[in-house]
Amino acid sequence: MNSSSVYFWGLKVGHSRVFGLDLLRFFAIGFVLLEHLTVFFSYDISRYIYVFLMDGVGIFFVLSGFLIGNILLRHFTKEGFSTGSVFDFWIRRWLRTLPNYLLILCLLLMIKKLVIPEFAPKAYLNFFIFSQNLFKPHPYDFFPEAWSLSIEEWFYLLLPVLLFVGFVFGKMPFKKAIIFSTVVILLFSFGMRLFRFINIETISATIVDSHFRKQVCTRLDSIMIGVIGAYFSYYHSALWLQRKRLLLFIGLLIMFFSKVLNEYFQLPFFNSVLFFTLNPIGILMVFPFISQIQSGSGFLYKFITVTSLVSYSLYLVNNSLVLGYIQPFISEMLTAQLTNIESKPLLSLVNSIIFLLITFGLSYFLYRYFETPVMNLRELIKRKPGKSEK
Repeated sequence: MNSSSVYFWGLKVGHSRVFGLDLLRFFAIGFVLLEHLTVFFSYDISRYIYVFLMDGVGIFFVLSGFLIGNILLRHFTKEGFSTGSVFDFWIRRWLRTLPNYLLILCLLLMIKKLVIPEFAPKAYLNFFIFSQNLFKPHPYDFFPEAWSLSIEEWFYLLLPVLLFVGFVFGKMPFKKAIIFSTVVILLFSFGMRLFRFINIETISATIVDSHFRKQVCTRLDSIMIGVIGAYFSYYHSALWLQRKRLLLFIGLLIMFFSKVLNEYFQLPFFNSVLFFTLNPIGILMVFPFISQIQSGSGFLYKFITVTSLVSYSLYLVNNSLVLGYIQPFISEMLTAQLTNIESKPLLSLVNSIIFLLITFGLSYFLYRYFETPVMNLRELIKRKPGKSEK
């Protein structure tokens, strides 16, 4: 981030921040929050909300791959590829992602133990090393949103390892090492989904969710597709931007038709295998256009930027913490106070507003007073002159 910065509502925003990518984060977390607040509404209302929902986590995956790919390309191109540079990358990534996650994880373990005395926290120690959904379904009874964080953390670990194998042991130039790593991850994840599809007798929506969508071994390629975008934007920038409007249109069409086929048609092979390749490709096609939107102005611009800044905190607290523990108490008090309201949709709307206010408030506090100070620790890591920054 550039040293020249402004402040929106007390949060530091660097001038080098790309508003188009913030817009993508805004939509991604917006889709996640909208999906979760449907619990307050009846099916008749929720089904209309679902019409407008896209795959928020899928957008996060591709965006994460795109950003990490750019960081790796700048980092290793300028500094050279070595064990030291790999460990430096890992440390800076973990300082960015682990503290918030571990804080919420420990908090949820303590709360659940207080609420349910027979709860055994040691049964969930695998959450600390992100192994709870490596090759098996993620537990439904604890921290359900952590499934996607496992996929990201394992990707951060494995990609530099594959690059190192290709570069050091395979004697490949760095660009070829990237292609090698890309092929390995794409084939592995697609192959795992194909293997599962062949060997599972009945493919239901529940099976797709638990055995295909939410496991590390089956979803690494979604993030890798974002890295492919970073590769083209870094090495072939002219080609990357040449047909950006056409790519935007095609990408949106792919996302829309993938959603329609996935949700409204019984297509087991598409829903369990092809969707998780095609949808990220559609998302990536939006990037050449949207990544060129550098800035904006006005209240909406500030709101989108701030929401993007706190999006990681929003993702961590909204479901297990707010919906799981805070919202039920408030809803109970609210229902007692508003017994004269006969309109259930109105009560649902009030609950939704309260949910969003609490979630944004907690996330703002977490980002400003915990996440930001921890991220600033990265500046204390000794770096060579000219080392690139995120």
